[in-house]
Amino acid sequence: MLISCLVKGANILYELAVTDDYKDASGKYFDNDRGNFAKAHLDAYDETEIDKLIATTVEILADR
Repeated sequence: MLISCLVKGANILYELAVTDDYKDASGKYFDNDRGNFAKAHLDAYDETEIDKLIATTVEILADR
C-alpha cells in the first residue's frame, strides 16, 4: 500500500513537472485525492501560520 502511494505521488509530480498540460499551474495546489487543482487548507493562506511553520522548520533544522 505504501509503495503504491509513493508511486502514485511520484507519477503525479513527474506529470506536473514535464508535461505542457500544467505549464501555467505554478503556485497552484494539486489535490491528489481529487485529481485536480483545488484550494489548499485555509492555513496555507494565513501569513501568521506560514510564519510559524517557517520558524518551526528553521528551529528543527538548526538542531541537526
